[in-house]
Order: sequence, then structure tokens, then C-alpha cells
Amino acid sequence: MGKIGKIDLGQQIKKIFHSSKEFMLDMGNYVYEDGMFIPTAREIEEGSIIHFNFTLQDRKSILRGTGKVQSISRKPPLGWKILFVELDERSKKNLQMIIDWKRKHGQS
Repeated sequence: MGKIGKIDLGQQIKKIFHSSKEFMLDMGNYVYEDGMFIPTAREIEEGSIIHFNFTLQDRKSILRGTGKVQSISRKPPLGWKILFVELDERSKKNLQMIIDWKRKHGQS
């Protein structure tokens, strides 16, 4: 009988926000066209694949997808810079709205 290997589900990052305004205040500055910075003290290796889902209380996704850890900040702010590998269609539209808002408000 063959040995069954472990299934690596990757790191899962989930956070629920009360409103899109709360998301923008908390995470908006960390979102870029090709990825985002996720503030966290959790340990991970560069190159790791993560699954993320940032939603509103009514369960509507803001950003949901898969990313690859590009770099790790071990000094404040602690966290991971990820590159987007895959985003669902709603997240792609929301990402563009976030980027447009940042440009409009001089935060690109």
C-alpha cells in the first residue's frame, strides 16, 4: 500500500470588516495592483502560497484569492508582502476600485 502524503492547504488568512470604509482605513494603503501587504506576526516562509478572504459582515467578498509570499517584514509593521496569483472576478473588480480610489486620493 502506498504512503499518502500530507495535503498542504497553505496558510489561510480571513478577516471580516464591518464596512468597506473600515477595510479601506485598515487595509487600503496596503493594497497594490499586483499584490498586498498583510499585517501579521504569524511565521511563514518566503515563497509560501496563501489563501486569503477579506469580507464584509454580510459575507460579500472584498478581496479573495491566492497569493505567494514575496517577502516578510520582521520589523514594524510586521507582515507579509504577497503577490496575487489568483483573484475571483468580484475581487478583480474591487481591486480596480481600490486602486482607482487610492489614485484619486493621492495614495498610489
